[in-house]
Amino acid sequence: MTLDDDGITSPRPPVVLGCGLMITAVVALFVVGACLTIYLDSGANTGEMVLEDARAYAFGSYEYVGARNYFIVRLPDGAFLALADLDAANRATPERRCRVQAVPAGDPAHAALLELHGRRISTFTGGWTLMFRESCNGAVYDAAGIRLDRDGRNLDRFPVSVNPERRLVVDVSARECSLRQTASYLRSTSCAE
Repeated sequence: MTLDDDGITSPRPPVVLGCGLMITAVVALFVVGACLTIYLDSGANTGEMVLEDARAYAFGSYEYVGARNYFIVRLPDGAFLALADLDAANRATPERRCRVQAVPAGDPAHAALLELHGRRISTFTGGWTLMFRESCNGAVYDAAGIRLDRDGRNLDRFPVSVNPERRLVVDVSARECSLRQTASYLRSTSCAE
């Protein structure tokens, strides 16, 4: 209760308090709305990750996206790939997981791997000799994620697109799986195999 100018008690709280609460409520709603908009625009609700401007990725380059465990590879012809860093063997063995790592041309191990597996590099790489290696089982993959050390599951891929703002979009909710078998580099297969 408050006293007004005439000394009469009033059951209403001061107007300033009411206005302050109203402003606080409006600001809170604005903050929640802004956060929700950012969340929905990020693609988190769909599995789509919006990355940098596609032009920021040089031809014949790769970048590791550690937050979601995949590599963005831009092949020499300009095509984009998103390759999982956990191969099928490691995905099936949760107690011991070795992630795939890039072995670029400057790495001392690269020459030995190229000598051993270079003849099996796929035509998709456009001659690029970047390789990925998994150290637990010794699996080796080329820049396009194709298995080099033997026939078997390739690195899983995620669909990649470029949105109207020219930003790269990776859909991590839609895994694409394939096998290398003799003459076929990319025979589609179930991701459960």
